[in-house]
Amino acid sequence: VVYLANDGGVFRSLDGGEPWTRTLSSARCTDLAFHPLNPNVIYTTVWGYGLYKSTNLGSTWTQVTSPGIPTSGVTRGAVATTNGNGSGRMYVAFAGYDYRVQGVYLCWDLEGNTWSTVTPPVEYMWGQGWYNNMVVVSPTNNGAVLVGGGSLWVSYTGGAEWQQHTSYP
Repeated sequence: VVYLANDGGVFRSLDGGEPWTRTLSSARCTDLAFHPLNPNVIYTTVWGYGLYKSTNLGSTWTQVTSPGIPTSGVTRGAVATTNGNGSGRMYVAFAGYDYRVQGVYLCWDLEGNTWSTVTPPVEYMWGQGWYNNMVVVSPTNNGAVLVGGGSLWVSYTGGAEWQQHTSYP
């Protein structure tokens, strides 16, 4: 089974790439992440609307509207999940309509129910968030997370404290 998120939505192939079926249409999707413990659960970021969740291998999708995560006013999003250290977490980074950092959000339960803002104290996307936006979390340590755009920032405390990892002029 292969999944693809792009400007046309989310696509799924049950046959290694032939044929493709669109499972989320009329949406500009910019990233996908899978629940580390439940392969039926998939997350995608949707331009303009935030985070969407599927609990049936991408057949249907529902917008995540839990308190603490934006449901509008965002552009490119990046999402990452982990089950490091025995407890799962999910991180989402969104750019706003000015293509600067809208925010980085941490979900403590991997279900999309409990969110905290853990945004670094700088505008690390350099106004290029429509293109440069990523988030990565360690597979063995939920607290080790990287966010990047124009510069790269790292936290070993789940987003409570950030330090610049590298920067390009």
